[in-house]
Amino acid sequence: MTNSSSEAGSLPAQPSPTPDASDASAEPATPPQTPNPGIARAVQATPGQRKVHIPATSVEQTTQDDAATRRVWKKMLLEHFTGEKDVSEFLKAMGSFRQSSLQTLINRALTKLQAAAQDLQDAEHETGMTDPLLAYLKAIVSRFSKKTRPTFHDTHATPFDSVDKQQHYTKPDITGTRPGMTKKPAKWGWTDAGTVIELKYKTEIFNEDGTVNKDNIESIKALIQLGKSARSLLMASGSCHVYVLTLVGHRARIFRFDRSSFCVTKRFDLTQDFVSLPTFLWRLYNPENKDTCTRMYGGDDTISLPNHRDKKRMFGVLERTPFYHHLSFAEATKDSLWIRAVRFVEREGAARELEVVRCFTFGGILSISDGLFSRATRVHRVVLEEDADEDSPTIYALKDAWPQTCRRPEVDFYDFIAEHVRRERDNPQKARLASVFDSFAQCHGSVDLSDLHLLSPTETQKLRCNSALHCSVPGVPDHADVDPDIADQLARKHTRLLLTPVGGPLKKFKTSQSLVQALFNAINQHRIVYQAGLIHRDVSEGNVLLREVSAPRPEHNGFLLDWDYAQFTAEGLAKFKEWFPGHHRKDDVQRNLKDMTGTFPFMAIEIVRQLADQDTRLLLRAIGIDENPVMDQDHAQPSQESLVDQASSVTDFSHRAHHDLESFYWLLVWMVIRHTGLVKDPLACRELFGHHGDDAKMGHLHKVPKFDRSANPPLYDLLQLFRAAVLAQNPEASATVQPPQPKEDDPDLEFEVAEVVPPLPPVPVLLDHQQILGLLSTYVRSAGWPTDDPGQEYILPSVFAVHHKVLEAGTQERIQSLTSGSGSKRSAVEFDVDEEPGEEPQTKKKRSETQPMVNVGQQRRSGAAAGGSKGAQKKK
Repeated sequence: MTNSSSEAGSLPAQPSPTPDASDASAEPATPPQTPNPGIARAVQATPGQRKVHIPATSVEQTTQDDAATRRVWKKMLLEHFTGEKDVSEFLKAMGSFRQSSLQTLINRALTKLQAAAQDLQDAEHETGMTDPLLAYLKAIVSRFSKKTRPTFHDTHATPFDSVDKQQHYTKPDITGTRPGMTKKPAKWGWTDAGTVIELKYKTEIFNEDGTVNKDNIESIKALIQLGKSARSLLMASGSCHVYVLTLVGHRARIFRFDRSSFCVTKRFDLTQDFVSLPTFLWRLYNPENKDTCTRMYGGDDTISLPNHRDKKRMFGVLERTPFYHHLSFAEATKDSLWIRAVRFVEREGAARELEVVRCFTFGGILSISDGLFSRATRVHRVVLEEDADEDSPTIYALKDAWPQTCRRPEVDFYDFIAEHVRRERDNPQKARLASVFDSFAQCHGSVDLSDLHLLSPTETQKLRCNSALHCSVPGVPDHADVDPDIADQLARKHTRLLLTPVGGPLKKFKTSQSLVQALFNAINQHRIVYQAGLIHRDVSEGNVLLREVSAPRPEHNGFLLDWDYAQFTAEGLAKFKEWFPGHHRKDDVQRNLKDMTGTFPFMAIEIVRQLADQDTRLLLRAIGIDENPVMDQDHAQPSQESLVDQASSVTDFSHRAHHDLESFYWLLVWMVIRHTGLVKDPLACRELFGHHGDDAKMGHLHKVPKFDRSANPPLYDLLQLFRAAVLAQNPEASATVQPPQPKEDDPDLEFEVAEVVPPLPPVPVLLDHQQILGLLSTYVRSAGWPTDDPGQEYILPSVFAVHHKVLEAGTQERIQSLTSGSGSKRSAVEFDVDEEPGEEPQTKKKRSETQPMVNVGQQRRSGAAAGGSKGAQKKK
């Protein structure tokens, strides 16, 4: 292996693509400068809303006081607030009431309210409000039936662990239990909570005109606290919408949160309004005006709890399955649910029929989204009650989500892939790819619970679903004042898909070699689907999974799924319309391409830059620059119009296949840093993925992997070559100095001052499937892989703890130096020069104090500064 003196280090010899790594006819080994317009070019559109998820990379990011996290929450809540609602209209939207029952509740609680009123008015702090309010709440619910009655408890000092394990706990002031819980839980969790009430002595979240008091930090903190409680209630219960309350002194508000937005009632005074709170609580805990209903208002009416007999029966079914028979009864049935869904019934020569089925969840939830206003995806392992008598019943993954109503159903993409695979399978020239075709995820059922027109009357009755409950419309219960365009963007529908195979997390790989094999398989699937005319657009850790089977075939161990954010190319859309003429959708290609989608750590550098350019454009327009006239042409600064045009160059951008291929690289790096144990720096993940810009990723591309090659030579060399390919896709312009030229119009000056001229951006060498599949195939088959290096659990590091440890170590070294009299001139913390591949650790040099360490990102920024604005260099 030849060494290089470049900072990035030398590269292993580039392997040739393995003949059977992919279809030889798929793509040329070197991609053309202009990709095939029939496949690679999707219709370009102006970026619209972002849908970018940014996971935490340090403990500090999960704390309540993290400023960046607070800014994200503030922005999200302000954008999804649909306004104040009249209390009477708000309650009327919750349904009709039995007036006699309500009047009895009001009369019975009135005495307690009168006793509490003065205490609430006289309270000098929040804790002084608790006891009188609890007494009033107890009096209201005392007339509820035993099955529907909640209990209310002071929980201001009780930590509730977040449903999302990477978020901090919270302490609601007062918690109302789920229906029928007459005793205080031994250990509180969000599954025990039905609603929460936050008490504030003076802090009012809203202004007198009903707008959020966004300039008051305490008001924003109070709103975020409510938002986090609502998110936890939604995640824990799977409800369609939830309710939380605030009490400022003796004035109350009721909040309604769903997956699209939230609204709030106007203030009502508990000391004067004796009706609103009892009415609300009665409707919340008696959604069908029935004393036997244990579902809360807003709860999912297609979900129910199995009894012990149900659990025993379905556990017997699981004992006949090859992969799950080892589960104990407790492991399998803890937190199990009955969930109604729809399965496809395929018959030869007949149209596909839809059958309502009852799904039994087992083994705990597979994955759950932590978003509040989002798709809120939840995935369960399920076995169908209808298959209980089969010798080896199929195990499905049940995907429950809330996509936007304006988006194409995900089932369309699965149908498109299945039809393409069927046609390719019939091609004799593709026979060797049969095992690849078998590895694709498949959809076996789909239903939009907000629109049941595709179901027969018989099946609709079996589903027993109130469609209105499963459509999240902004501004409900009073959305007449919401802008139609905003409502269209925010409105969501509740969908369910039945998928196979069931997949486990990628981080559970058995060996690092099997991890690379899984990524190879996923990229190969991506290639086949891309050739058909479909781009995934959200390659991430959660969308590449490992099959849950006893002995997976290598070519099956790893598959790509979750086509929520996928988009057809122009050619793909034409195929879809030909194959499925009855599927008419209004959004087609351009609508989906308006969104910046993805999971931030895995996004391609060009997309990250587009996000930054979008921010610039929006900022310029927000301050009115695009409405101002052009500045004087002789002015030294660029005109305002030119700045807007420059920022608007993002309109020419579209997400393409090479962006997804780059995402596979970042996914591999993410897995290596977090789950292999090879990278010893606890902050490595934060340093690379914990920033919103592209500097960290570009800096990474100029460095060698952060672990010793001898620990895993194949993985080290694979990362080197993959990194080089990604760097070639993201070349950077560097400023050049134009040689001084004679100044013709001034005979007294021989030369003019040299001018720094930014060159045209270098032409990127785009990644292609053939190249990356060949690379991975060569190394996954090479020798030297460890045989016992399974995925390790990743623990979020504390930046403070790491820095404290470094400082403490430096202090101890300095003390030892002084006491020994050596007077070492070396700094307490030294940095290793990047090693060459294959270089032994003991040959690494040290940087002394006289040789300062230069940050690659700083070099790039200083070069850009010398050659003009960064935006000008990026403009293409």
